[in-house]
Amino acid sequence: MKAAARALLIQPALLGSLAFFAAVLFQPAAAVEKTHTKEDLINQTFLAAHGRAAEGKADLIWVRKSEYMLHLIIDQQIMASYPIALGKNPIGHKQKRDDSRTPEGLYFIDYRNEDSRYFLSLHISYPDERDQRQAHRRRLDPGSDIVIHGEPNEADKRRLLSEADNKKNWTDGCIALSNAAMVVLWQSVAEGTPILIEP
Repeated sequence: MKAAARALLIQPALLGSLAFFAAVLFQPAAAVEKTHTKEDLINQTFLAAHGRAAEGKADLIWVRKSEYMLHLIIDQQIMASYPIALGKNPIGHKQKRDDSRTPEGLYFIDYRNEDSRYFLSLHISYPDERDQRQAHRRRLDPGSDIVIHGEPNEADKRRLLSEADNKKNWTDGCIALSNAAMVVLWQSVAEGTPILIEP
């Protein structure tokens, strides 16, 4: 069987998993608003999840900045994909603190924060040694605290974001997802998971 033909044979279980995650991600806002606490949303989404995603088995997080998409890779397959927001200056690799760029390259998730200013966060290992060397040569501060996170915890900030003209690029260089998508990532991604961020 040719490779192209094999690629078209998608297992029903995979289709079911993708349908579930699409339903979680695109659920009406009212459904999310009924959740009273962060723990409620985590538990409700995790208990409803099935398949291999949301079981801590992610091999790779793959981010395509130009497509505004994050893909969760498990067993060399894309198991879930989510739209993302980036830094306010999204083109190009991060060079210095406060340039509002999202880094590009291969990093890893080095710690998790359940009590961040945003709904959950996964810290990215930027700057690595290469970033630090390049910034040092230019006599720049490379910046830090680049994470994948959900929506702002403060209601006023969420409201301002929902009313903004440009919803795509609102972070200071981080990668932002919906809270529902962030729950699946939180359950699927362990410390040490690599993240590939491409232009």
